[in-house]
Amino acid sequence: MPLTPTFRTSLWLLAALALALRWPYPAPAWLHFDETSFIVLPLGFWGGDLNPHFFNYPTFHFYLVSAVYLLYYAGGWLLGSFGSMAAFVADRYLVDGADLLAVTRGLNSVMSALTVAAAGFLGRRLGGARLGLLTAAFLAVMPLSARFAHLANTDTPAVLWVTLALLAAARARQQDRTRDAVATGVCVGLAAATKYPAALVAVPVAVAWLVGPGRIDRRRALWGVAAAAATVAAATPFVFLDPAGFWDDFARMSQTHLLSARESSALGALGATTRYAVGWLGLPALLAGLVAGGWRSGWAPAMALAGLAAFAAPLLAAESTFMRYALPLAPLLALLLAAAVCALHERRAWLGLAAVPLLAAEPLHATLATRSLLSGDDTREQAVDWVLTQAPEGGHLVEPPSPCGRVRLLTPREVFVHQAHFLRSYDEADLLAAYRHLAGRADLPPLFVGRQPQPAGAAVSAPMEPRLSLRYHHPVCPPAPGEAPPPAATFAPGAAAAAGYDGQDWYFLPTAGFGHVDLTGPRIEAAHLPVAGMARVPPVPAAEFFRGMAWILEAGRAAGDGRRQVALQLYARLQAAWPAPEAVLGAGAAARLLTGIGILHLESGRPHDAVAPLQRAARLMPADLETRNTLGAAVASAGRLAGAVEIWKELLADEPGYAPARRNLVRALESLGRTREARGYRSAPTTSAAPGRPAGER
Repeated sequence: MPLTPTFRTSLWLLAALALALRWPYPAPAWLHFDETSFIVLPLGFWGGDLNPHFFNYPTFHFYLVSAVYLLYYAGGWLLGSFGSMAAFVADRYLVDGADLLAVTRGLNSVMSALTVAAAGFLGRRLGGARLGLLTAAFLAVMPLSARFAHLANTDTPAVLWVTLALLAAARARQQDRTRDAVATGVCVGLAAATKYPAALVAVPVAVAWLVGPGRIDRRRALWGVAAAAATVAAATPFVFLDPAGFWDDFARMSQTHLLSARESSALGALGATTRYAVGWLGLPALLAGLVAGGWRSGWAPAMALAGLAAFAAPLLAAESTFMRYALPLAPLLALLLAAAVCALHERRAWLGLAAVPLLAAEPLHATLATRSLLSGDDTREQAVDWVLTQAPEGGHLVEPPSPCGRVRLLTPREVFVHQAHFLRSYDEADLLAAYRHLAGRADLPPLFVGRQPQPAGAAVSAPMEPRLSLRYHHPVCPPAPGEAPPPAATFAPGAAAAAGYDGQDWYFLPTAGFGHVDLTGPRIEAAHLPVAGMARVPPVPAAEFFRGMAWILEAGRAAGDGRRQVALQLYARLQAAWPAPEAVLGAGAAARLLTGIGILHLESGRPHDAVAPLQRAARLMPADLETRNTLGAAVASAGRLAGAVEIWKELLADEPGYAPARRNLVRALESLGRTREARGYRSAPTTSAAPGRPAGER
């Protein structure tokens, strides 16, 4: 079945159309919630540790993306745009990896367009040139494929390997060659090593090889199985080399997505996704394509049906109804639509010609609307511009708890999250070098410290200070309850409630009702919110923040090495730079830092110097019983035993069962000669520690 120049040219033109419909992908001013892994994991491999320490997904696409990043870095380094590799990693790991996300999004867009070409070759092999070109055309305009093509995910590349596996399986069945069987196994392995459910492509492959007369030779089938197993082992090796880590993540993910109680209809969700993919007219055409399609081989419809069943099964069984989980169905749906048109064309040529625009119109409209929205503005970008206008040097940002839709700004919280990932692949010396590098940069974005809103009715113990506030509203993520200040600015996508959304994916791009929406993103109300409990402090430049983080890291290492005086000198330098560390780190992280400083003073025989940081930590985190207990110990060691007694009494009034404080209080009362009072506390019931905290006494 030789390829004609006309077919080849037409197919690659359709692939180019597919790429145009999937491009331009949006600039990464916002993130899909899974995309951060495409910064931290690929860069983590550059530290020499190829174990991802993250098994929610297989590793192959992360390895591939890591290699692409290396090429990107090498090109920029040769052109003089990038400095050292360590600086490149620090900048993108801890500050902003937007350019890396752009690279991955572009790569996935290209892979989606290549899937269109692969589907066209598959259709040609199963039913001739007409079936192949129609398959490619329907997949090129399919909104299900175009919707997720630009995102940094594993779903889009997995569909390419699935389609190539089906193509290779068809070649092996028709030509019965060992090399085609091995190629099939390699593609099945790459699919499984990219996305776990993509391994289900083995089901239609087995049907293609084993159903009907002329089935593939058993020896060649075994070669294919061996190639698949070897490819999985090579492409995602730590599934086998780190079985404990794999099973922990995999079991947790299965518990969340497969075994939880379902709140919505699985069949309804699958039906809605299918209708979104092919349109209303496409639904009956799918059945017609399966029953009456013009297939050259009798096993071809069986393979298509097996593929549909295999990839639909997890969607019907799983608790989660993520639309992107249906992506492997897209090439098969396009194949069935093409088969229906070919069947019509064989009966009446004009019917087939008329069916093509009718079946393509609704999907093409949805894809064009998607492209238009993605190439436009986003409410989160508008909100970031407003924040930077109001506070160009950074400051405090109040955001009520929201699981999705948040804007992207440089915050200590994000740095801490990425720091934890960084230390999985690099050591503390690398992290210290990264912080020192960032402290020397003069072009860092402004730093914003997140704060929670003041609870309604909370006692005001300090003057109210105006802070910037962002509040998110969207049908996918309703706002948290509570009073909201009058907005100073509102950024709205339009009448979002009248449009349709994929609620599971928290992805603010409509699946229906495009006429109601002008922008992507949630509705965001920006305001100046008075916040109590913090004195006015000037914004901390990002470079100063990273310099302080370097001092913290250096001080921790010095204390661990027994060089306490060096550690205390570094902490003194930090406290001079950050007189209010909670204004930089947030209350929780600042309390932990101050507690560590106080304990270090205690261990150095300087209880008087320990009191102030421990008092501040206790005010920031009054629920931290261990810090309050340690404060009592510091006050007692400083010679103020009566003051320590009052601290422990207040602690036990809040948590009567906290044993370390009770024992300290009993001993202090006995030392003061208040034995009767001590006996009363000794006889009370106790617990060994506060919930979630280790027991300890000072």
